[in-house]
Amino acid sequence: MCFVVNSAVTTYNAALNKTAYQSSVFIWRGKLFSAHLANDGSRETNGLRDGVPRCSASRPDINPWWAVDLDRPTEVYAVTFTNRGDCCGMNKIQYYVQFIYLFYKKYVVGGTI
Repeated sequence: MCFVVNSAVTTYNAALNKTAYQSSVFIWRGKLFSAHLANDGSRETNGLRDGVPRCSASRPDINPWWAVDLDRPTEVYAVTFTNRGDCCGMNKIQYYVQFIYLFYKKYVVGGTI
């Protein structure tokens, strides 16, 4: 998964290189598909290119999740997901976007890509 959060200015990616977390890390032939690969600014859609992981991936968890800490309150106008373009891009992914502000306000939206 590759992930972009657009804030008030449409060219600003509020999630770019922020601390990211995921439920587990998929490891293939010693290569780690870590959470930070989803918001590193790369537009690469192949999970692995030239032997280097390019997108995040979790193990086959029952309820996998991915999260990013935006470091401060941020007005979010759009969230963009990019599914993998290689082996797994045809898989439909059910997602829920959850915004938590100061640990007491919670906003959730969801769908399928």
